[in-house]
Amino acid sequence: MKSPDPRNKFIFLLQLKRRSEKETSPYARLLFQENIISSLLIATLFTIELFLNKQTTKYVPTKERRINMEHIIKIKFESKIIETKTLGQLCFIINPFLEGNTHLKSSLKSFIDMRNNITHKMFSKYENMEELENDSRKVIKIGEKVIKELDIFRNKIFEEWNPK
Repeated sequence: MKSPDPRNKFIFLLQLKRRSEKETSPYARLLFQENIISSLLIATLFTIELFLNKQTTKYVPTKERRINMEHIIKIKFESKIIETKTLGQLCFIINPFLEGNTHLKSSLKSFIDMRNNITHKMFSKYENMEELENDSRKVIKIGEKVIKELDIFRNKIFEEWNPK
């Protein structure tokens, strides 16, 4: 099965984001948000890949009056592999690149830990939907923060890539 066109994925992500904002059920909104964050993490990893590969490329003239590109260091995230990772696994992959961004790193960790807690409590600890919805609302607030911080982080990468 062929992976969808990246532009279509982006359009779908925007539609998903709008849909999640309209969702009235906190738990359903949390599920939407989890998928949005996963997609944003994947997009951020590919942005990091492009940025680092551009920064470590050197252009070498050849005898034939051409210019060859040589990579001092080259990283490659395989989309087929990255797109199958869970949210926790994606967080593990991106963490080394977040060493200077403690806010995003801690927000991601909190979101994943609290989301996992809800998932594990789902059928054994919750006695009514109100408890589930209250916990979901707490995680949603953190998720909104994660989405904003991921956008800021990616924008900083683009600013470094193309300084004014």
